[in-house]
Amino acid sequence: MGNFIKKIFIILASVTVTLILLEISLITYAKIILNNSVLINEDLKKEKEYLYAPKKNINIIVEDAGQKFIVKTNSIGIRESNDYSYLNESIILLGDSVIFGEVNQSETIDHFVEELTKIATLNFGVGGYNTWQEYEFFKDKYDKKFNTKFLVLGICINDIDMNYFRRAVGYNGRLVVYNYSDKYFENDNYYVFFEKKLKFFLKKSELVKFIYYKIKSIHFGSTYSKKPLNNSSNYKYIYHKDKFIKRDIDLTIKYIEKINFFANKNNINFFVTFLPHRLQFSLSKEEFKKISIQSKLESILEEKNIKIISTYDSFFKLNQKESIDKYWRSNDDIHLNAEGNKIIANDIVLELKKFMK
Repeated sequence: MGNFIKKIFIILASVTVTLILLEISLITYAKIILNNSVLINEDLKKEKEYLYAPKKNINIIVEDAGQKFIVKTNSIGIRESNDYSYLNESIILLGDSVIFGEVNQSETIDHFVEELTKIATLNFGVGGYNTWQEYEFFKDKYDKKFNTKFLVLGICINDIDMNYFRRAVGYNGRLVVYNYSDKYFENDNYYVFFEKKLKFFLKKSELVKFIYYKIKSIHFGSTYSKKPLNNSSNYKYIYHKDKFIKRDIDLTIKYIEKINFFANKNNINFFVTFLPHRLQFSLSKEEFKKISIQSKLESILEEKNIKIISTYDSFFKLNQKESIDKYWRSNDDIHLNAEGNKIIANDIVLELKKFMK
């Protein structure tokens, strides 16, 4: 019996050591991938609240989903071709990859806003950010020398249920949960708290993530990537207001208010626009206003005297005359192409002009 227990102990110890070595190897590999990334900055987890950012002073061709576009950043790491030490006035667009733009430098929303207003318009968008990270990034990068008159936060609606955690770069450059808001653990009993902490611990493991993504790629494979875009009526209700719990809404509003407070402190006119999702235009305009999470959030923000820019009406009008699919990148329901970005920019400028002297 003693020898049997000894053998079990040796096996368990060997497995444990092997798993630890695999974890260390994958962490090292993830660091190498991150450092060699052409777009994402070095690991900032210990330095910055927003955890990662675009590299500074880059001029590269990025390939995504078979499409190529040029990306340039300036010396502070925002998507601008020029450095700005001082501006008489400026407009800032803040958001995630839709604001950053998965298009060429001259096809982003900020580029068209600048063309229409003749006011320097700065792109503070970062792919993969949620509203929490956008707030931290803006707070860190903003300089009073920009003399910003208007700040527009573009919220991509797939971020609304992500504001209880921040994401960082993990295995193979993928974005993974880095930590959670304290509110995520609020009012939990001991067992739920322990379960959440265990899941979080596993999510942070590079080994667990490696295994998860390998199984996912084998299981879904090409079937997932070839899935028709509009094969289910459920897509219509993908952003139904009843699908979001109170925590999702509260935390989204919380970080919008933080951005608003920072803007007011710096004498900046603050606006929020909820960026369109292609599949929602299968709804009628009346249905959309009745059931969408955007309409619910807009009502809450209006009660708090936070200004809204609606970009949906333009697309609903176009949808009555033509297919609006052509305004999004191919096989993409979220990221607009140059023509789609022009529409967003025009709606933003029409609203901003009401407040220009």
